[in-house]
Amino acid sequence: MDEHASVGRRHALKVFGTCVATASVAPGAVFALDRHPLVPQSPTGTWSPRLLGPHEVETVATLADLIIPTTDTPGARAAKVHEYIDYVLSKEPTAAQQRFRDGLAWIDRYSQTRSGRQFASLAAADQTAILASLSQPDTAAPPDPAGVAFFADVKHRTIDGYYSSEIGMRQELQYRGTQWLRQFEGCTHSEHQSWQPPKSGE
Repeated sequence: MDEHASVGRRHALKVFGTCVATASVAPGAVFALDRHPLVPQSPTGTWSPRLLGPHEVETVATLADLIIPTTDTPGARAAKVHEYIDYVLSKEPTAAQQRFRDGLAWIDRYSQTRSGRQFASLAAADQTAILASLSQPDTAAPPDPAGVAFFADVKHRTIDGYYSSEIGMRQELQYRGTQWLRQFEGCTHSEHQSWQPPKSGE
C-alpha cells in the first residue's frame, strides 16, 4: 500500500476515534464494483434497501462517508457501505434493528436542536462538528449516552462494511486475491507447532 495513502486514511479515521479493522469476506465471494460483495445480487440487478427507508439510507451513507471519507482512495459511500449496513441489519433481531433506527432518529433530532436541520441536510462542517461531539463528548454538557452509543455502533459497522468491500480490500488494503477467509487458522507445519520461546538468558 502506498505510504501516503495509508497515512491519509489513518488520519481520516482518527478524527472520530476509529480504529482500522479488516472484516472478512466469505470464501467464494465475487467482487463487483456495482454492489457490495457481501450483499446478494438483486433479481432486478438494481439495489434497493431491505430494511431502511430512503431517508434512513441517506443518513447512513452520509454518516459512513464522514467516518471514512474520500482521501487517497474512495470513501464509504463509493464502497457501498450503506448497502452493507442495511443488509446486515435486515438479518439481525428486531430489537437490534429498532435500536439502530432509533439512533438514526436521535441524530436527526440532535441535529435539529443544534443546527435547525436534519443531519443529512447539514453542511459538512456542521455534520463533522456533531460527530466530533459524539466521539469526544464534552463532559460539561455531554450528549445523550444513547447517541454516543449509536455513533460507536455506526463506526464499527462502517469499518466492517468498508474493509470487506472491493474498494476497501483492493484499493485500500491492496488485496489481490478473489476471496477472503472468515478465519485464519494459523500455521499447520508440524515442526512449528512445538516451538517454544527461548528461556531467559539464552
